[in-house]
Amino acid sequence: QAEISLKKDTEKLESYELRAPFDWLITKNDYLVWDNLVENDEKSILIQNPDLLEISVFADQVDITKLSKKQKAIITYDAFPWEEFSWEIIDIDSTPQDKDWVTKYEVKIFMTKKDKEIFSWMSAYVNIVTQEKLWVLAVPFSAVKTDEKTWKEYVTVLEKNGKKVKKEIETWYSDWVNTEIVKWVKEWEKVLELDYDSNYYKPEDFETMWWWMY
Repeated sequence: QAEISLKKDTEKLESYELRAPFDWLITKNDYLVWDNLVENDEKSILIQNPDLLEISVFADQVDITKLSKKQKAIITYDAFPWEEFSWEIIDIDSTPQDKDWVTKYEVKIFMTKKDKEIFSWMSAYVNIVTQEKLWVLAVPFSAVKTDEKTWKEYVTVLEKNGKKVKKEIETWYSDWVNTEIVKWVKEWEKVLELDYDSNYYKPEDFETMWWWMY
């Protein structure tokens, strides 16, 4: 009976072995040897893959419909502000969560650490690419004005004779730095960051902006 009992206990002990499909690292362990496991215990063991990072972001109900798995995400860290990391979405959780009184959904992104010292809970900024365009014409966001009567957008164009002319435009995407222009202006026209009514100012009094291609 003792031998049978020992065999059963040995088999149970073997099932307690913790296995992971990667070279893992225990970063937190609240348990000690011979601790009793009880229900609803707040103790935990945290295991991490030192070469892989999981980033969680939350999208609202408007943006979540634009996202899908394998979509590219561009990530920057406060610790590395001038470097971009490109990875992709690996999971979208459809379970709604209340974040700051707004319904949002969790989106998970996996990325490799490469040779950077990136640690857990570091602040990251994630830009998820939902659409791409090449050879887009754009002007600075501050150069685009809105007519208070017609609610149409316009820019102030500096003509060759030095006169400032109001020119209505049609815009598309804006990232609050640059604004894409899709109609009613020509490439290489000179656009000013001032209103066309200010004709008593000299052009050199203001910073002139040319069309940019990005």
